[in-house]
Amino acid sequence: MRPVPTVVARTGLAAALTASLFTATGCGLRPSPAEGTMEPATVAFTIPTAEAGPGVTGRPYGCGDLLVPVQTVPVSGDRAHAAVDFLFASARKDTHGDPPLHNAVAATADTLTFTGHETRGDTEVFTFTGTVTAADTCAAERIRAQLQETARAQSSAAQVRLEVDGQPLDDVLGLAPLELGAETMTP
Repeated sequence: MRPVPTVVARTGLAAALTASLFTATGCGLRPSPAEGTMEPATVAFTIPTAEAGPGVTGRPYGCGDLLVPVQTVPVSGDRAHAAVDFLFASARKDTHGDPPLHNAVAATADTLTFTGHETRGDTEVFTFTGTVTAADTCAAERIRAQLQETARAQSSAAQVRLEVDGQPLDDVLGLAPLELGAETMTP
């Protein structure tokens, strides 16, 4: 697994994510022995670079946005499933913290369903069913970036692929492969 930069939470982001994850997954703080150890999951949120306050760390992409990784409270069991589920479960609130990190997945949470993930050779495939609802190309870029990088952060596979009803997500959305810039911190 790649190292994930720590994001310094400002005014309640950590509390909001913690409360949302407990509500969404029903996690307790102590796993049973069968569940194994608890580790944080990493979810990706997005913010327009122009809205990011000083000290926000992320990777530029798409329509002038930053993709910001945020670690959740520790979860047990399948971290990949918990992380992707977190994006869909927290969709009722499309922003978190100050400055507001956006959950673009909120726009498609009613029409797209996460069905699971599996390893196929050196690729971890995350599968969805339904329709991706995106208002425009920029919204499609944000949804794809969040899902892809949230999935990638949980996987040790060399590659990650997202599929909707058996089709690559990039093809479904009509997008070129995601290109992330180097990690940067806003001044």
